Amino acid sequence: MTRDALAVRAVLGLYPRRWRDRYGEEYAALLADLLACSSRRARLRVLANATTGAADAHFRPPGGMPMTDRIRGSLGVAVCALVVFTIAGAGFQKMTEDQPFHVAASQHVVIGLSFSILRAAAVAAGVVALAAAVPLLWSVLRQAIAGRRLDLLARLVLPPLAILAWLRIAKLIVMMSPRPEAHPMVNIAEVLIVMALGAVVAGFCTWCAVSILHRAELPDRLVRAQVIAMIALTVCMAAVTVSDLTWGLALRLLDGPLFNNGTEGLFATSTPPSWAIGAVVLSAATIVAAVAATRAARELRGAGAA
Repeated sequence: MTRDALAVRAVLGLYPRRWRDRYGEEYAALLADLLACSSRRARLRVLANATTGAADAHFRPPGGMPMTDRIRGSLGVAVCALVVFTIAGAGFQKMTEDQPFHVAASQHVVIGLSFSILRAAAVAAGVVALAAAVPLLWSVLRQAIAGRRLDLLARLVLPPLAILAWLRIAKLIVMMSPRPEAHPMVNIAEVLIVMALGAVVAGFCTWCAVSILHRAELPDRLVRAQVIAMIALTVCMAAVTVSDLTWGLALRLLDGPLFNNGTEGLFATSTPPSWAIGAVVLSAATIVAAVAATRAARELRGAGAA
């Protein structure tokens, strides 16, 4: 193949598959003609414009993005928020499993009540997420097996394996740590390592989930049903976040020594920063999920009005 033909194929590969199916042949011929009759500097300008057009085609498909595709986009954002929220929630659970926090919950009504509400809301969020995910996973799995879509199968199998590997590594770090006599800087280093690995795993799982949403052919009715699940999940996330904030403030007011002077945070670090970081992450994830759910609901309501 000539250099121009390779350039045309490379640029065309940047465009979405639907766009290529509709315009690919005509656009490839036009691009080849432009390259053939242009100077070297003009060729670079043509290729740059074509590459910019590829980015525009991803964000603004021809004829506008269908309503269900826009809901998929919002669902992908909600999935990202949920992954981050789950990691932060797991950190809170790990921090509060020590005995002093159970004693504080039994001695102070506000601390115990906020913790109970948080736990109930977290369970409800898990139930909602599972109920929403099962139909999607079943549809994708059937499609992957029937169509021999190895790309979809890999994106279904690899995230659980990555999470298990991360949990195993975190457990090994805890087992190898000279606790509780470890130096605070050693504990902070352990937290940073686990958080960094968790961020990598979370990013990978999120990429797989969003990629599945874009690659799989999902029925419109199934995509529409996710809007209700997104709203319910956002409500549960908000309840967890508010309860977490209430729990931390109540612990600070009612049991100051445990909150301010203890080393009951993650990996025996100070409690206030562990709680504060977790609360900020939970709040941010909840806000992102709420925005995504609002946009999806607006799309669904607009389609119903039309």
